[in-house]
Amino acid sequence: METEYQRPRFLASYFEAMKAGVQSRGIWAVFPTWILVGFGAGAAAVVCLPRELWTDKANWQVIVAIYAAMVTVNGLLLALSWGAFSRIHDQLVSTPGFAIFLRRANLFNGYLFYVDWVHTAQLIALVVTAGAMFSSVVQSIPVLGHRVILASSIGFSIYAIRYAVNAVTMMHNLVWQRAVFEEQESLSPSNVAPLPRTVGTSTQPRQP
Repeated sequence: METEYQRPRFLASYFEAMKAGVQSRGIWAVFPTWILVGFGAGAAAVVCLPRELWTDKANWQVIVAIYAAMVTVNGLLLALSWGAFSRIHDQLVSTPGFAIFLRRANLFNGYLFYVDWVHTAQLIALVVTAGAMFSSVVQSIPVLGHRVILASSIGFSIYAIRYAVNAVTMMHNLVWQRAVFEEQESLSPSNVAPLPRTVGTSTQPRQP
């Protein structure tokens, strides 16, 4: 078999992760659970806010403060997550044998794709909330538009936080698979068997 020197593109990795998710979780893998939860929570929060929050100029500083808090949280989350992502990268290539082990089990690209997915979600959340903060002082936007923008900002932020937290589970899966690799290598150093496909399915992100 010809060696693939180029990593699969994002879209190809997405469908591969979707396929693995359907095999392990069924139809729920394609159901956008956390997008609905995030935007539902955002809509519920916006409904509870009074209309005067946008119509009265004296209250605009409150909205700006809300957006500033979300921008700060998303920015910190993006910065701190790369500390965990660098640890994942270090584990993936810590030894040639373990990298080959994950490649044979079709798990190596799954870890890289998950990092891409979380990073993309965090960037989108940061850009959306930053843009929403500037739009909050635009008078030409109707109140309904401001409500939709705030709800969207909350939804994207919840989604990004959810998958950043799930990175802990991915780290635990990686540590567990490293232990399986070392155990099999100690028993048969020259012939390490690959992991079953189902072992690594929990590392795949739930698709939107």
